[in-house]
Amino acid sequence: MKTRKLLERLAELTSNSEAKKQKEREAMKALLKALKKRQKKLEEQLATDSGHKKKRLRSKIKVIQAQRKKGIERYKQLRKR
Repeated sequence: MKTRKLLERLAELTSNSEAKKQKEREAMKALLKALKKRQKKLEEQLATDSGHKKKRLRSKIKVIQAQRKKGIERYKQLRKR
């Protein structure tokens, strides 16, 4: 192949990977927002419910917090690249 064609293919591959990363960042951001909204909803329910439901809600909130923390770290890595 000629140099020009090689450079064109390289540019094409680079732009595709950038677009893919951008889509991944946008999807991650939307997912993190949805998890945050869900966490707030569960915390509101926790304030009003009692008994066994409170224990179950606390465990769900802990799981969501842990997953959001992992997601935020991944999102920060995606932004740096």
